[in-house]
Amino acid sequence: FAPTPSAFIDYLANVYREPWHVLWLARILVVVVIAAGFTGLAAALSAYTGRRWEPVMGVVALTSLASLWPYTYWASADGMAIGLFALATAAAIVQPPPGGRGSGMPVLAGAFMGLVLASRTTFFPGVLLPAAFLWMNSGERRWRNLVIFGFATAVCQVAACPSWWVEPVRFLKAGLGNYRKQGTPIGWWDALQVMRQAAPVWFWILGALAVGYGFVSRQTAPVVATLVMGLFMLTAAARSPFVQPHYFTSVVLATGVLIVLALALISGAVSARFQRLYSRLGVGLLALATLGGVSATVTGSRPADSFTENARQVRAALPALAGQRIAVPLDFFSRTANQATNAALRGMAERLESALAGGQSVAPYLRSYGFSAAVASALALDFNEKDQAMEARLRVMAASSRPGQVELAYFSPDSDAGRNGVLTTAEVLAQLEHGELDGIIGLTTAPAFSVRTTTLGENLTFVRRPTAP
Repeated sequence: FAPTPSAFIDYLANVYREPWHVLWLARILVVVVIAAGFTGLAAALSAYTGRRWEPVMGVVALTSLASLWPYTYWASADGMAIGLFALATAAAIVQPPPGGRGSGMPVLAGAFMGLVLASRTTFFPGVLLPAAFLWMNSGERRWRNLVIFGFATAVCQVAACPSWWVEPVRFLKAGLGNYRKQGTPIGWWDALQVMRQAAPVWFWILGALAVGYGFVSRQTAPVVATLVMGLFMLTAAARSPFVQPHYFTSVVLATGVLIVLALALISGAVSARFQRLYSRLGVGLLALATLGGVSATVTGSRPADSFTENARQVRAALPALAGQRIAVPLDFFSRTANQATNAALRGMAERLESALAGGQSVAPYLRSYGFSAAVASALALDFNEKDQAMEARLRVMAASSRPGQVELAYFSPDSDAGRNGVLTTAEVLAQLEHGELDGIIGLTTAPAFSVRTTTLGENLTFVRRPTAP
């Protein structure tokens, strides 16, 4: 690898085409950050409660919960946020030395919390948990330390999130747009079901018991903070048409801290006669919880669903179609882009550029929010950052020195017309009928003309013109 602009562009093009080795490096980094976060949290809780082993065992069990979340495209951000959130909470739990006047812990907690929000904005309710521990531990300096914590959080979040200082208006628009997606809100009952999917049922039962014991043991601030976090996320979820379990990750971690805290406090309160029995019982339960988490990870968290299997089938079928013009669904883009020719990717970029110039990319979405056609067209040029990024990415990918051999075109439902440089279903059908395409993979609409149909995977068809090779 020579440090020249052209070599860097070629390296970047191949990373975009085949990003999996970079994602594996990201996963290793996430594991390191989570390990550091949970180790720091265990040490902080041990110092806070005066117990040696119970917090460590509890955090081991929390690690098993982290393993329950399947790895998907957002898991790197979530995993990073999990570890950093644990470090922020640990820094807030550490009590200052007697007579100490330093601001190191509030600054450190705020710095970690700012990095959390830069990694995953949906963690923002989690700011309440370290703030609650700072409130309990700071005595007469609680307001001062909270201000320091808040300032450090804001500074580090802005510094670590370039969108704030490059295009803050677009960043705010994107966040509000994601929250205010069009559709029917899912309601309270479905929001509770999604929250239940974020962690096992036994975990929420233990969490409810820990909340009760937290009030009894006068750990009011973190208990109230966790309850407010949960209520806020439930309310937001109930009012949104689209919610996923990972949105509740900060609530899961805060509840886990309460469980471990209650475990350690109860251990310190029982008489010496029952200490050995209690410790053995705790070790057994936490070992079972950890084994259950590992078992769930192996058997249930990454099922071989039809989409994953279909992606493998498409990827495996393309080498035999070198030199042909094939259309595949946009869902398979990340798995197949390395097999597309430079010309095919350049064509996608040119179609997207035309859509951007005509304001076609996001105007329909703006109209769905109630803007008139004229206003939507005027605003479209200032609300298309995702499409601009996609065009730039496609042009870089089209500069690869190791292009694929298939003239790939990508299509998606007609509602996505003008976005991502893709074709609509109607357009690929017309191209197949007129001989501009040799075949379509993943077509769900039966053509009105004669084709040859074969099956590649579950519910995945490959249709070709009768005269296609």
